[in-house]
Amino acid sequence: MRLAAQAKMGYYPTPPMVVSLISEMLVRNGQGNIRLLDPCAGEGIALKHIGEVLGAETYGIELDKERGHIAGENLTRCLVTDY
Repeated sequence: MRLAAQAKMGYYPTPPMVVSLISEMLVRNGQGNIRLLDPCAGEGIALKHIGEVLGAETYGIELDKERGHIAGENLTRCLVTDY
């Protein structure tokens, strides 16, 4: 990984336009709970948006402590770990 990428710990958030396109393509079929997991959650903004569209519980994992705490506020639950 290049030094600039290492400094960001490989953090490249999904652009909002792409998140919108993804959420438009997903359709909820049937009843019941939906749980979504993002193993590279970042700040949890993308998964939060998709979860709101689908009415889903959202879970994330993030390496960076600061981003992980922000994701914890945006998601149902976020683990700050290297799992």
